[in-house]
Amino acid sequence: MSLRCACWALLWQRLLRLAFISAFTPETGSALHCAPMTNIPLTEITEPAVTCSTCAACCCQLEVMLITDTGVPERFIDNDDWGGEVMLRLDDGWCAALDRNTMMCTIYENRPLICREFEMGDVECLNERKGITTAYR
Repeated sequence: MSLRCACWALLWQRLLRLAFISAFTPETGSALHCAPMTNIPLTEITEPAVTCSTCAACCCQLEVMLITDTGVPERFIDNDDWGGEVMLRLDDGWCAALDRNTMMCTIYENRPLICREFEMGDVECLNERKGITTAYR
């Protein structure tokens, strides 16, 4: 056995002896009795509710087809590869109608039908929030 292994073995023996000795009370010489372990109560952590003030406008990075006429101004309309009308997205991938400072829609009253049906805090909304980490400041 090498000197290094012998030193480690000796150190390990001393640690075990200290652990054994400290497990006994000096008054009685008997082992300490610990209270039985109990389970730590589980606390459910819920996601905070999505509100107008906590919305990160994740849906504004999705392609939005214009399937009805809701009055979207022409400057926010683009054509997709198949000739269909969609909401214009800028180079950053976000909808052109999104105010980048407030993260709110500038044409909310005239927003497309798809945007109207995409409910804040719904399953689709929460899935988009999980998928877009760059949306949070």
